[in-house]
Amino acid sequence: MAVAFNGKHLAKFIRPEEYEAIYPQVELAHKQLETKSGLGNDFLGWLDLPVTYDKEEFARIKEAAQKIRSDSDVLLVAGIGGSYLGARAVVEAVKGLYHNETSDGPKIYFCGNTISPTALNDIIKLTKGKRFSINVISKSGTTTETALAFRVLRKLLEDSVGVEEANKRILQVFWPKKSIKEKVKNPMDVFFSSDDDDDDTPEEPKQLEEPKSDRRQKMFEDICAHKMDDREIEVEVAEQNQ
Repeated sequence: MAVAFNGKHLAKFIRPEEYEAIYPQVELAHKQLETKSGLGNDFLGWLDLPVTYDKEEFARIKEAAQKIRSDSDVLLVAGIGGSYLGARAVVEAVKGLYHNETSDGPKIYFCGNTISPTALNDIIKLTKGKRFSINVISKSGTTTETALAFRVLRKLLEDSVGVEEANKRILQVFWPKKSIKEKVKNPMDVFFSSDDDDDDTPEEPKQLEEPKSDRRQKMFEDICAHKMDDREIEVEVAEQNQ
C-alpha cells in the first residue's frame, strides 16, 4: 500500500525553503530504511508487512489460536516487560481495553510481571472452575517473576487436567530459535517473532530454572502458600540480588 504526502494545508505554516532544508536528511533516512543499512536494521521486519512474513509460523499461530478457543475459557499470558507488552498492546488495540468484559471467546489475562502473591492469587481466582491455557514468554527462560508465576499456574493446570493434557495447553516462547526447535516435540508449542543470529551451532535451550538456593526455594514455597506479603517478598528478592 503506497502512502502519499499531501501538504497543501501546511502551506501557511511551513515555507518551501524549510522543506528544501530538511530534504537531504529525509532522503537519507528513507534510503537507510529501504536498504536496511542504518543502526537498528535488525528491527525492520515491519517494512515488508503484510507482503513478506513467515507464513509457516503464522499458520502455526492460527492453529494454536483455534485450539485455545476450542478447549479453553481463559488464556494466561505469563511474561514481563517486552515479553508480554507487545501481546497486550495488540490485543487492546484490536479488541479494546475492556475486551474481557465486552467480547466473546476466551478471556485473556496477563501475569508473571510481578512478585506479588496477591496479584497471582487474583489470577488463580479468575481460573477457578474454568478451562485454561498458559502462554509463557521469556527470552532467557530464567526471569524470576515469570518463572514463579509459571510454576504455580502449571501446577494448577496439572492438578486440573493431568500432566499429559496440561502439556498440550502450555505454549512456550523462548530463545534462541534453533536450539528450542530441536528440543520441542510439538511444533505448535513454540512461536518466534524474530530471527536469531547466523551461528549455525545450536545452543542448549534455557528452561525456566528451578530455584538454585535453599533460600530461594523456601521463598518460592512461601509465595505458593501465601505466607509472605508483597513487602516481605520485595525485601527478600533485593537481599538475594545483592
